[in-house]
Amino acid sequence: QYGDARNEATRNYWLTAIRDRKVVAFIAGPPCETWTAAREHQLQDGRRGPRPVRRAEELWGLFCMQLRELCQVCIGNELLIFALQAFIELMATGGCGLLEHPAPPPKQTSPSIWKLPIVQALQRHPNVETCRFAQGLLGAPSPKPTQLLLLNLPNMILALHQWRVC
Repeated sequence: QYGDARNEATRNYWLTAIRDRKVVAFIAGPPCETWTAAREHQLQDGRRGPRPVRRAEELWGLFCMQLRELCQVCIGNELLIFALQAFIELMATGGCGLLEHPAPPPKQTSPSIWKLPIVQALQRHPNVETCRFAQGLLGAPSPKPTQLLLLNLPNMILALHQWRVC
């Protein structure tokens, strides 16, 4: 029950616990399946994989989607919003937070949470910084560029580099 972030009562439980300073840190990795630039590529055999469901101009989801795609986008949005709410509550209480998501893609038209106005506003807070690294350095089979939104976690990149395997 307390791990189901799609349950409103569970979300309220955790947000209240942060406000009451019973929770002082939060780590989140909201689903990236609807944000990934991989949706813009063709598969090796020439077929297309899942089609894009977001664009830089429609970050919360395309105006026209199939029902299955709409459900997928809504779940991703719901979990991202909860992660951002927790992050903001921790800003107010002096806690620590970490939000992980794919690094901004090179194409301007590609979607990314890093293009959301709320995320850009959070990045301007004096206790917030971003940290970009490649998960391949930590043993992942591909580079997988990743960016972290960090609250009151200075020098995180140094800690990550201590665990490099290549």
